[in-house]
Amino acid sequence: FVRPRLASGAVLDIGCGNGSYLATNAAGYRLHGIDISPQLAKAADDLFKQTGGGAICAPATAALGVMPAHSIDAAILRSY
Repeated sequence: FVRPRLASGAVLDIGCGNGSYLATNAAGYRLHGIDISPQLAKAADDLFKQTGGGAICAPATAALGVMPAHSIDAAILRSY
């Protein structure tokens, strides 16, 4: 889903849960995530750190405000 638009770089999943969706579908990228659940954000952080990224536990608008400018190349937001 990302590869046709971005050859490499950092991908952010807003509402990443445990990180498994992004890890499965965006292999080869630096993965970053935001989730409001402390347990899920921790699981995603552990997974995403293996790619040079990480996850933040916070509401999306708050987390986006602390991310360094120009640090993300693409973002996804999935809804259930």
